Amino acid sequence: RSIAKQVEHSRDGEAENGLSFSTFGVGSTWNEKLLMEIADCSGGNSHYIRDASDADTIFDTEFAQMTSAKFTNVRLNLRVVRGVTVRRVSRVYPEIVVLRPDRVDDKTYEIPFRAINDEEILLLDLLVDAKPAGSFRLGRIMAQYDAPSMNLYAQRTSEVGILVNYTNNVDALGQIDPEVMGYVDQMNSHILQDKAQEAIQQGDTERATRLLQSAKGITQKLGNAKLTQRLTAALDELQATGALSEDTKKTIAFGSRKTTRLETDAAIS
Repeated sequence: RSIAKQVEHSRDGEAENGLSFSTFGVGSTWNEKLLMEIADCSGGNSHYIRDASDADTIFDTEFAQMTSAKFTNVRLNLRVVRGVTVRRVSRVYPEIVVLRPDRVDDKTYEIPFRAINDEEILLLDLLVDAKPAGSFRLGRIMAQYDAPSMNLYAQRTSEVGILVNYTNNVDALGQIDPEVMGYVDQMNSHILQDKAQEAIQQGDTERATRLLQSAKGITQKLGNAKLTQRLTAALDELQATGALSEDTKKTIAFGSRKTTRLETDAAIS
């Protein structure tokens, strides 16, 4: 825990130097939460190496990402209007990580980002005051970045407004963008699996079983067969032994963070 705090305290300075920490856990006798926290705080990646034979592939993938990053020193600037509270900012693709925005002032947040070489998707959780029917601006967001491969530095994107429509039409209330809802579902499944592991540590296997069953229902709805299979195995193990092995805990912890790209209604059938 103290190591993770030191990493978080030095995060801003390291980000300016383009330095992040990626962590690797081999076998099962290590603290997955600590290694994930160290990686998340510094904008790195965390990996579970179940078998030594997988190590070369994982290291090669990590090295390739480090050396082929299209964008570095990425920071998102988020400014909200009065009546809007930022509750959580999460990366939901390609994996779930709760980000830690730096608060610049009462309404402005700087969100440090890792080097990017592919598409990444964020989910903003905002608490918004009630308003009459109509279209309202909740804030705006823009990005700063370097693109070394194109010899571009200290670049800024144009600002993008965050808009919401308030309505009195009851029929319109359930019309939620299916892609957004798909990422919310994946986030909720991840949270349920986290809470299930906490329940197991507290000896409450009945609650853990309910939480894992709910998470499994979401993965089935999303068509994530691999994670559904892992949750089924975890439920069988929990029912048989009243606990989960260290390997199962780590498999679930890392598996629930990986998300799938959702683009159309068919992807969330």
